[in-house]
Amino acid sequence: MSTGQRTATVLHYDPSDPAVQADPYPLYRALRETDPLHWNPPGFWFLTRHRDVHALLRDPRLGADDGTGGGAEESGRTGGAQTERMAGGDTPSMILMDPPGHTRLRALVNKVFTPRSIAHLHGRIERITDRLLDRWAPGEEGDFVADFAYPLPLEVICEMLGVPEDDRDDVRDWSEDMAHLVDPVVTPQTVARGLRGRRRIVEYFSGLAAERRRAPGDDILSGLIRAEAEGDRLTSDELLSTAALLVVAGHETTANMIANGMLALLRHPGQLELLRSSSGTALVPSAVEEMLRYDGPAQAVGRRALTELEVHGVRVPRGSRLVLSLGAANRDPERFPDPDRFDVTRRDNRHLALSGGAHFCVGAPLARMEATIAFTALLRRHRRPELAAEPRWRRRTGLRGMRELRVRV
Repeated sequence: MSTGQRTATVLHYDPSDPAVQADPYPLYRALRETDPLHWNPPGFWFLTRHRDVHALLRDPRLGADDGTGGGAEESGRTGGAQTERMAGGDTPSMILMDPPGHTRLRALVNKVFTPRSIAHLHGRIERITDRLLDRWAPGEEGDFVADFAYPLPLEVICEMLGVPEDDRDDVRDWSEDMAHLVDPVVTPQTVARGLRGRRRIVEYFSGLAAERRRAPGDDILSGLIRAEAEGDRLTSDELLSTAALLVVAGHETTANMIANGMLALLRHPGQLELLRSSSGTALVPSAVEEMLRYDGPAQAVGRRALTELEVHGVRVPRGSRLVLSLGAANRDPERFPDPDRFDVTRRDNRHLALSGGAHFCVGAPLARMEATIAFTALLRRHRRPELAAEPRWRRRTGLRGMRELRVRV
């Protein structure tokens, strides 16, 4: 059995490479076939096969990556809960916690983020969608990201949290900055930007929470303040950390999900026509699942080995960092036939785009609802949208999304 680092390979996973950011899937394929447990010199193991990623997402021997695992500090890179504490708070985001802390926080959040409360948002999401589409006349060209994909989930999550309209542009900017902290691979520069964003969001919600304590509303922030499970409540730090997380998770990931899905449709006109011509766009829910599988917004999640374990005959020491590639796992031919084919009718599409295990995305029902409403309305109004220019991708390592997507409707 091997120990420690493996011998060097000609392949190297560099998530900052513009070519990888534009299309990471050829590299994923090569790593999956030849080096499924890839040692990355900055100090982490990169896993690409579906069976490995699926199993390790649920493996109790792995914990959330809190930035203290092997390799992160030595490489001059950091991340996770450690960087969040540097931002001035003692409580990291729920996604960076292990049981029992994670279990406790998730139970309290679930008291508010219920299927019933999400279902009640259906009409509000439709109205926001229609309002955004009203600005885009047939024949016009626009930036799908800036004009639709980003403002839609931002409006939804801000309404849910009770953020006034005048403050939403600021919240969007801080959210975009803070999103760098959830990347599994970060640099000192991206950490600094992420910390600034988190600090501003926490300061903002500190003031808003004080207002809600004086005059509660029917928004989620008021609900989190009231939430109680077995006599327990959120502390002030936990409340602010959770609100900040909901902004990023409810905005960044859903925006990228909608934009990436639109690009997939535009690059596969046959699938776009099939979806458009389906009775009442009945295929939209199936198409949304395929969008998530084919080019999901979350490409990777970080984990930390709580004990020594063996993967592919290699000893992974306790404290090691592992980056589980959701994007690579979702293109694994062992799990998905013809995985590089975009197929809105694909069956048995149990992808990993929304993670798995204890950290399965708490906002998954909301994200699916938003995307379903968005594409149903979009295809009803604009029957043959076209790609007007090649997309420009954001420089992210974990969240995959575009800075600009020019579309003619």
